[in-house]
Amino acid sequence: MKTEYLKAYASSLCDEYGAKIKFKNKSIFMKFIAFFLDLFNIMDKKTFMEYSTTIGRTMYLSFELGDFEDVSYYGQISTIAHEITHVSQYNHEGCKFFFKYLFSLKWRAIYEMYAWGVSMEMHYFLTKRVLSPQDLANKLIKYKCTSEQVRQVAIFLENVSTFLGKRVVFKPSKSAIYWLKNHSDILWQVNG
Repeated sequence: MKTEYLKAYASSLCDEYGAKIKFKNKSIFMKFIAFFLDLFNIMDKKTFMEYSTTIGRTMYLSFELGDFEDVSYYGQISTIAHEITHVSQYNHEGCKFFFKYLFSLKWRAIYEMYAWGVSMEMHYFLTKRVLSPQDLANKLIKYKCTSEQVRQVAIFLENVSTFLGKRVVFKPSKSAIYWLKNHSDILWQVNG
């Protein structure tokens, strides 16, 4: 039942944002990108394949929906909302988003900062626990961002944490939470 629920949730967000889902470990394209990133010392192949990645309106998930061995039920719900944030950013900026994300550490940090804000909101909605802003910001180190960028993102996410439970700030979170609340009988039943 969890798998069907996740698929319905993902399908709803994909429909709203014009996105589609593929599975990263089955994508030759993603394996090529992993090789390229490793070759140019941007990120090692293994690390890249462990992250979900969005290119344009396609989300390449690092897990199969409903396979909870590596990513929990709530983790999958949250990851989909995080990746939908990148789709939303692409929808807003078009190809500029892709080039800014790829070639500007500053913009990569900004885009991830907002997506991690969504992750924080989703995690709080699902668990009533606050993710560590510093731990999320530290992930930028693997993206080759500067210590100043990491510091600025941590400050931003610390501010986001002050709103948790009071209001939902980010549109992708609002979309996801709206769907989850409208299907809450299933959400809590499946979580048991």
